[in-house]
Amino acid sequence: MKKILIALCALGFASTAFAAGDRPCKEDMQKLCAGKKGREEIKACLIENKDKISPACKAKIEEKAAEKKAQQ
Repeated sequence: MKKILIALCALGFASTAFAAGDRPCKEDMQKLCAGKKGREEIKACLIENKDKISPACKAKIEEKAAEKKAQQ
């Protein structure tokens, strides 16, 4: 779980992690973060609910964090 939190923070929860056709976190955002608006509110919501995020969403977040780290 610590890796997910670090990945979310490292990502800044970039919207590219949820590009059209590649949306493993869409259902998590709808279910866990209904009513939240904007990237920062959604990011905070997903961090708060990190234990409830689907495995596919966790994998995507980790993938995007690794990509970002590789670019640095």
